[in-house]
Amino acid sequence: MDDLAVAIGNLSERMDKRFSEVDDRFDKVDDRFASMDDRFDKQEASIDKRFSEVNDRFTKQEIKLEKMMDEKVEDLAVMVNKSFVSVTTKIDAIKLDTTATKDDLNSLRQDMNNKFDQVNNSIEGMSLKMDKMADVVYLDHRIRIVNLENRTQKLETSR
Repeated sequence: MDDLAVAIGNLSERMDKRFSEVDDRFDKVDDRFASMDDRFDKQEASIDKRFSEVNDRFTKQEIKLEKMMDEKVEDLAVMVNKSFVSVTTKIDAIKLDTTATKDDLNSLRQDMNNKFDQVNNSIEGMSLKMDKMADVVYLDHRIRIVNLENRTQKLETSR
């Protein structure tokens, strides 16, 4: 009986020692997971910061493009206004001159058509330029955006 008690005591001590070793291993694994969580949190914060920076850059570019568009529209408005003043002056001159000929009226119509063609060309050119600038801004940041999205997806899937 004493031998059985000693054997059980020895077995109990060995089991306690093994359980202690297993507990230590679990503690180490917990520490590793905590360390990985910290790294993921730092990476997530870094990615959030980068998204914020890219968003700020886009916002600045959008503001710049809007200002340029406003300036162009203002220039076009001034040009159209000057054209109308010029045409109105010519019409008033024709009204005063009762001897105006069909050639004078055709000349006036041609001047008006030319002015409107200039305005249309200017608007079209401005639209193309703005589209090109928007494409350039997007292309400049596209690689960064794709990389940030990929990293975000990796972080989300690893959690």
